[in-house]
Amino acid sequence: MESNVKPINQINEKDTFLFPLDENFSSKKDRSLLKDFIHFLHTHDVRRPLKFSYIDSDATLLEGLTLRENIYLDSIPTSFSESKEFQLSNFLKRSGNGHLIDLFQNITLLDEFPSQVDLQTKKLAALTKGLLRPSKFLLLECPEKYLNKKNLEIFTNALQYQVVTTGQIVLIATDYTQYWESMANKMVNRNDQNQFRIETIRHKGKIIKESDAQSNDGHLIFVNFNDTKKESA
Repeated sequence: MESNVKPINQINEKDTFLFPLDENFSSKKDRSLLKDFIHFLHTHDVRRPLKFSYIDSDATLLEGLTLRENIYLDSIPTSFSESKEFQLSNFLKRSGNGHLIDLFQNITLLDEFPSQVDLQTKKLAALTKGLLRPSKFLLLECPEKYLNKKNLEIFTNALQYQVVTTGQIVLIATDYTQYWESMANKMVNRNDQNQFRIETIRHKGKIIKESDAQSNDGHLIFVNFNDTKKESA
């Protein structure tokens, strides 16, 4: 990866920003990455109210609701979700995102509560909810955490499809930058004055174009995708 160190101040549709977790951005319990995300957007002239979806590293869900109910909440129109005939799998087909359908189908025990399922299942439910919720900005903290290699790849494909087809802007905080920089186009750091600094990520491979997103029944075909995928714990 090569970077262009010329300062960039614009946030555009389809931008995906990487926030490397280091001394500048920390996921410690006493430090909120959500605050960093919001502060970054405000300092780059994104006006309130912000329409965003935020998924933290531990995939926080409401314990009083099942996984299915958590996914529905704020993501599916009430007029749909209250119908006895409503099927989320059919609703997902309307998005045209075949990868998102694959992700949902890997969620087991949809009618169990968050504390009753394993961490990967809980994370899959939270990420599915994040992709489904209508928002201009998707804020992700360590999205790879708890996912095995297969599910991480499915989620990554679903995320990139959504960016390409909807123009959604994504902010990813991670210590797994080698993986995510294959789809991100901008890197965010802080300078000595604690100011945000954005650098362009220059890709040596092919950049996915919107026309590519319509191929293979809603599944993107990725060219020169990062082959050094690491299986998460």
